[in-house]
Amino acid sequence: MPIVHFNKATEPASVEDFWVNAAAVRYVQATPLDQLGKTLLYLVGEGENGVAVIEPLPKVLESLGHLVETPRHYLGNPADSGVGMVYIAPSLVSYLRPNTRGDTAYWYAHFVDGSELHIRHPIPAGFD
Repeated sequence: MPIVHFNKATEPASVEDFWVNAAAVRYVQATPLDQLGKTLLYLVGEGENGVAVIEPLPKVLESLGHLVETPRHYLGNPADSGVGMVYIAPSLVSYLRPNTRGDTAYWYAHFVDGSELHIRHPIPAGFD
């Protein structure tokens, strides 16, 4: 089990060590401009509560190394530019189910902890 180190984003800004099991990261994404940190980590068992870290997305992706890039689907207004991509750990997805209603093509990605994420159609190549 690889444990990786990041610095948690806090207000006021201070260095707060954050050690995480890389295999427990469901997905990551860039932090919206109005939030703390540069990257959000979504962990198994934490639901929709992401952990903001100060490391930029490319450094986080390099540290984790097992994620697949895909555009996120938002049911409301689309996110600001640059925050719509998510990087998912396929090994933590228990199943994918297509949206069968409406005009928008997207998939429900259900994770092993019962959480869910909507991703745009088609399914990214890293899932096959």
